[in-house]
Amino acid sequence: MNFNRDSIRTITLSDFNRRVDRAIECLQTKELTQIADSDHINIMMCLNTILMTSLKEKGPLISQTPNGQVKMYATIDRFTNGRYKQLEDIADQKIMIGIS
Repeated sequence: MNFNRDSIRTITLSDFNRRVDRAIECLQTKELTQIADSDHINIMMCLNTILMTSLKEKGPLISQTPNGQVKMYATIDRFTNGRYKQLEDIADQKIMIGIS
C-alpha cells in the first residue's frame, strides 16, 4: 500500500486525546497479542504524532552562521506531559517486556 499525502486526515485535539486514552487503556489492560490490529494502528499513530509534532513557536537558538543570517532554533515539543507522557512510558514498558 502506497502512502497518499492527499489521504491525510485532521482530527481535533479532543479526538486525539480520546485516541491517546484508548491507547493507554489497551496497553494497561491487554497483552500485546490480545490487542486488535485497529488498536495497534491507533497506538502507533498516537506515538508518531507525539514524537513528530512540535509547536510552531521557536525554541532557543541552537546554531547560526558566522554572519548571523541563517539561524537554527530548537523545536518545542507540543505533547510532553500528562496523558502523552503516560502513553510513551507504558508503551516503552510493554515493548521492553515483549523483547525480554
